[in-house]
Amino acid sequence: MKLAVLLASLLLGSQMAFAQTVSKAKVAELSAHRIDRLVTLGKIDGAFLKRVEKIEVTEVTGAAPVAYKSVSTQTLPTTGQPIQLELQFDKDGKPLSFKVSTGGVAGPDLGWSPKNAGELIENGMHYVLENSTDATVAPYFNDFTSLDLTMGTLAGKMVAQLQVLSSAQTQKLNIYVNLDGSVNSTAIVP
Repeated sequence: MKLAVLLASLLLGSQMAFAQTVSKAKVAELSAHRIDRLVTLGKIDGAFLKRVEKIEVTEVTGAAPVAYKSVSTQTLPTTGQPIQLELQFDKDGKPLSFKVSTGGVAGPDLGWSPKNAGELIENGMHYVLENSTDATVAPYFNDFTSLDLTMGTLAGKMVAQLQVLSSAQTQKLNIYVNLDGSVNSTAIVP
């Protein structure tokens, strides 16, 4: 009898786990991780970690096992189109494939230091993931569409500004990340 209950619990638990999906905000954070891993493996140019400034995530239907597509874009070059990296993920956030755009041109290196652009994006997105139940942050977790990384100043201090967009509202979530990777502050802006 105990064995039957144990097996039924395992089966139910595995079915519940199978039905779970990650959020698009999590896919954006995983995209920053994946860029780092692809650079480490020598599959994409290491400059991508320094120059990534935008990540857009969309859901994919009818193409199982692909559930999400992420497009990461480098800084804008003076002429031509920026280099882009397309990543595909399954419903659990497991990376399935990657493709670097052809014909893209490398943009400028903004000189992030001591962290690189990929690390700053990842750390800023941790704020969204860790505060997903906060009513102010939830729309950016549940209905994430894209993020942009720019360099700015806050109270006279150089910071990375991660601006997160949501399809659920027109306001933007600005996450100010210190250049050491720690989150400085946040603001909702028009």
